[in-house]
Amino acid sequence: MLQLSSILGKSTLQKQFQLFYASKTLDIERLSWIPIVYFNIIKAVRMIFSDLEFETSLDDLQEPMSSTDIQREISSFRIRLLPLLALETTLTSELNGGVSIGGGRTGAYVRSGWQSLITPSWAIGADSKKPQADNRIREITNLVARTLASSDDDIEALWSHEAIKFYVRHRKIRLDESAS
Repeated sequence: MLQLSSILGKSTLQKQFQLFYASKTLDIERLSWIPIVYFNIIKAVRMIFSDLEFETSLDDLQEPMSSTDIQREISSFRIRLLPLLALETTLTSELNGGVSIGGGRTGAYVRSGWQSLITPSWAIGADSKKPQADNRIREITNLVARTLASSDDDIEALWSHEAIKFYVRHRKIRLDESAS
């Protein structure tokens, strides 16, 4: 067993044990990942817009549109996706359990016990000592889910826009490895 754990790694080995002996815990754990997936989608959209601010030479694109037209389209996407982007701070605060990191850094930070902050107590069959927190994360997650659902066409159109494809292909937009 010692050789197996050194080959697979501790977290991989833990997941294997969960799959074989405690698969129901994965069902519960899956609920805690929903807000993380939503956060990653919002973060990817924000990173696209953020990186585009630094890229001003749209002339290299092989597209019949002028760079002014492209910038107008991207601005239109930004305006339509603003309600989604505005939820990032609220969702981040919930994922961080209200803890903020100084120095102007933003984002969700993983630390020990993070899943207990966002996994509803009803999901694990416990009597909740934190009903307000359970309701708050559920409400925020539902709000983000509805906003994502109403924004999915715009996100898809942004992702498939020629300018975005060009910058991703030329590594001028730096997204997390599974953002696409």
